[in-house]
Amino acid sequence: MRKKMKRKQKRQLFTAIGIFISLILIGVIASFIRETYLDLTAPEPAFNTKEEKFINQLSKHAQEIQAKHQILTSVTLAQAILESNWGESELASQANNLFGVKGRSGQPIVSMTTKEFADGKWIEIKANFRKYTNWNESLDDHAQLFVNGTSWSRTKYHGVLGAKDYKIAAQEIMKAGYATDPDYAAKLISIVEKYNLHIYDNIQDKLITNQKISKWAKVNSEENATIWTLPYGLVGAQKVEDIQYYKRDDLKLVQEAVTSSGKWYQFAIDEKVIGWIKVDFIKIQ
Repeated sequence: MRKKMKRKQKRQLFTAIGIFISLILIGVIASFIRETYLDLTAPEPAFNTKEEKFINQLSKHAQEIQAKHQILTSVTLAQAILESNWGESELASQANNLFGVKGRSGQPIVSMTTKEFADGKWIEIKANFRKYTNWNESLDDHAQLFVNGTSWSRTKYHGVLGAKDYKIAAQEIMKAGYATDPDYAAKLISIVEKYNLHIYDNIQDKLITNQKISKWAKVNSEENATIWTLPYGLVGAQKVEDIQYYKRDDLKLVQEAVTSSGKWYQFAIDEKVIGWIKVDFIKIQ
């Protein structure tokens, strides 16, 4: 009888141990799945993409041109994207020519094959193109075309200057005969909308106050708010990445700025400054 009791107790003990081990394994597996899922769904930094790198390289100077000549940044960026294939065309990579500007006598030039739309079809021609020292010089020359026009029509592109809407600006470029492609304006508009380039047209904000601080905060929104290199609306503000990338982190606030559009905070993670986020998307502790 005692032997039977002992065997029964052993079986119960082994069963309990088995259940306990199973629960531990289930917990470990669940934890692993949860952590893996969170890691996989964390948004990747925007500056890791080819497109964002290209936009960031051009946007600051394009905004400076907008401030000076009233040419919308979104349209300048869209033209550069379309005509240079994100800076990867042969002309852009070898001659820093983003817009297919032809070369004139006395200018540095490079000879290349290009496509033009004539008599209802695309044809290839050999042409001399302007060679620039860098992309900013290409942006400046492109802007001067819109400002100064051509030798036969100084006001040829004045419909582009001061346009407040990228759709109107794109249509004005097409109306002035800038490109032979009949779908050129539609392509520009599509690029602006696909990559939200119109957000770079807002450069009207002014910096009112700015001070160093030392506070802590957490992300308080599920929205994909953008982190910027400067408070959005100031000339030169560039996208860094989505705030959701840091939703599980403690944000160390190091600067506070007030602009005409509201309050902004610059934050750091592990002493590394990340960028600026609007107060609406964080909760200060």
